[in-house]
Amino acid sequence: MRALGFPHYVLNALKHFSSYVIEPFCRSYLEGKTPNPCIACNRHLKFALLQQRRKELGCDYVATGRYARRVQMEDGSFALFKCW
Repeated sequence: MRALGFPHYVLNALKHFSSYVIEPFCRSYLEGKTPNPCIACNRHLKFALLQQRRKELGCDYVATGRYARRVQMEDGSFALFKCW
């Protein structure tokens, strides 16, 4: 990310994802319910854990890449665009 001029951080949220998303999803499914793991993921990871880390790092914004579209240009390089 040096070429873009901003730092790049990776957050390993495997334990949080398992305990807040996967395990509740499995319990709910086994109870015959229709779970929605996106709600739990957004609440506990995207809006809680990720925002907590953003504040700890002193960042104003977070880019998850979820809504990014990578396009290869004519010269062979790649560019990032919005998905919509």
